[in-house]
Amino acid sequence: MLFPRPFTRRIRRTTQVFNDSILVVKQASASSASGADLFAVGSNGNGQFGVTNSPYTRPTSSLIGEVSFITAGWAQNLYIDREGVLWAMGNNEAGQLGDGTRTPRSAPVQVASGVVSASAGDRHCLFVKSDGTLWAMGRNDDGQLGDGTTSSSSIPVQVASGVASAAAGRFHSLFVKNDGTLWSMGRNSDGQLGDGTTTSSPTPVQIASEAVRASAGHYHSLFVKSDGTLWGMGYNSSFQLGAGTGSTSLPVELASEVVSASAGSFHSLFVKSDGTLWSMGRNYNGQLGHGTTTGRIPVGQVASGVVSASAGRDHSLFVKSDGTLWAMGLNSEGQLGDGTKVDKSTPVQVASEVAEVSAGYY
Repeated sequence: MLFPRPFTRRIRRTTQVFNDSILVVKQASASSASGADLFAVGSNGNGQFGVTNSPYTRPTSSLIGEVSFITAGWAQNLYIDREGVLWAMGNNEAGQLGDGTRTPRSAPVQVASGVVSASAGDRHCLFVKSDGTLWAMGRNDDGQLGDGTTSSSSIPVQVASGVASAAAGRFHSLFVKNDGTLWSMGRNSDGQLGDGTTTSSPTPVQIASEAVRASAGHYHSLFVKSDGTLWGMGYNSSFQLGAGTGSTSLPVELASEVVSASAGSFHSLFVKSDGTLWSMGRNYNGQLGHGTTTGRIPVGQVASGVVSASAGRDHSLFVKSDGTLWAMGLNSEGQLGDGTKVDKSTPVQVASEVAEVSAGYY
């Protein structure tokens, strides 16, 4: 993750999708010894903002306090505080909060300590500890926890070691090891695991090397290699992998000079080394930011001066190098944060001094 300005604690970023909210971390001052403040916008029907179940159409501040990392899930959110403690709140029907129960939480509950990154998926969550161990909790019908079973777990289970980052999709998961190998597990109905089959796997399978980051969508996956090439696999009915390929169970190269990528439900975003933002895939709500609602678009440039982007279900967010936050797409719950509930097919600025963002389901 590249933050627009100095941030107190820089950690590896994990992209995430299938969210029910938008979380925004505002920058702490460069001289501050504390973390940054958490803001939220959009649907809060499950208490996933950690407060009363009220929606927000503009970023609302001081909901939690100082944080160093955020990830928004289907109807649950996780954050890491400046001490490395992982907290969770929201829907918990599959035990995805990892607190040993299936009780929904409108106030944050502590899950683990020594955590450096996390990713919230549909009804399962992943997190990586400072010792490189990967842990998972929640729904496991398709083996997305990677523990060799299809039994859901309301407490974190250790999956792997030597892990640098992880990404939770709808029913599958990805993780990158410190040696650059990329691994996948869970549902594989559309080849989203990238192992050349459509057979689901409850144990991690290695699919690539020289990977630096990955993102898991509804039924497709993206990853960036150390040479800057972007690769993808899985479902491609909406051109979420671009127009150069059909659905594929093996990784295919999609672009070059890429620094980060985010897989939404049926659309994808990626940022190039020159700061340009590109989008492709489903666009019925204008989530690609091209000024149209054409059903699907192979690939196109959206903006420049961009340092990070996050694709939600049918909306998208990105942060520019000047710290401004921009949004486009579906806005039925006010998830764009512009004070309205009107969809936007071109990017609108919604905040400033932003360090980190996570796009949610609504």
